[in-house]
Amino acid sequence: MNVLLWVFQSYLAASFVVFGAMKIVRDRKELARTAFGWVEDFSDNSVKIIGLLDVLVGLGLILPGATDIAPVLVPF
Repeated sequence: MNVLLWVFQSYLAASFVVFGAMKIVRDRKELARTAFGWVEDFSDNSVKIIGLLDVLVGLGLILPGATDIAPVLVPF
């Protein structure tokens, strides 16, 4: 069960980090042409902040268990 948890969390964290980095690095108009059509409703800074929050969520999924700081958060 522990291995399955780590595999699932690693995949989910990598997804959050990759998509968050895309929102930070790419232009809003370029994102709108791909699968992120919702970005047209937000400003450039809002999209960058959402991307930063995605990256932080991805790190927050892995770091509590990897650093053994607050490991009780891992299953949640």
